[in-house]
Amino acid sequence: MYGSHYLEYHDEVPRTINEREGFGDLTWPFIRGALKLVKILSRCFEIPVIGTKERRNTGRDLSVETEEQAPMADGVAVFEDYQIYLAEASTIYDAKSEEAKDKFKLVRCMRDSWNSQIKSISREAVPPSGLTVFGSTSFGDETKFYAMDFAGTYRLKQVGRMLVPLRQSHFASRMETCVRCSDKNDTDKGDQKKTS
Repeated sequence: MYGSHYLEYHDEVPRTINEREGFGDLTWPFIRGALKLVKILSRCFEIPVIGTKERRNTGRDLSVETEEQAPMADGVAVFEDYQIYLAEASTIYDAKSEEAKDKFKLVRCMRDSWNSQIKSISREAVPPSGLTVFGSTSFGDETKFYAMDFAGTYRLKQVGRMLVPLRQSHFASRMETCVRCSDKNDTDKGDQKKTS
């Protein structure tokens, strides 16, 4: 169960947990659960971002130059061989100091991932229109979800958010809000299909 080893003994998640504990125990279970429902493989903790490694090493002669290493994502989702979702996280408490830096890193890595996928797909087929990569940033109790595509320029938009329960008293209301939000999005999509 989500956060049970914290909330079983405390009314509030302890302020002493580090970034890895907070993301892995509190935020990632929700994300991984959603990805699992649609049969998308996910991994967390220090996963190399392949697209950025490719960009950094483009044009380098690796027989005489040192290979640039990939930055690490806190979480990824993989479809076939493509990293379609990247996650960046900060500590649960006092996280705002890293917000701008982590969002910049995420956006750059999402762009590199989009480019990498287009190059790979184009080798064997016509590139799809509407290719989108996804990402998220987690700061404090809030996780924001983003989508990036390309139409003459890279377009980034926030497509959702969730609030992680850090207190026992928040759990029911925040879970209910997430379910209602998800249900509303499904209803809106159904309405759009009917009007098309």
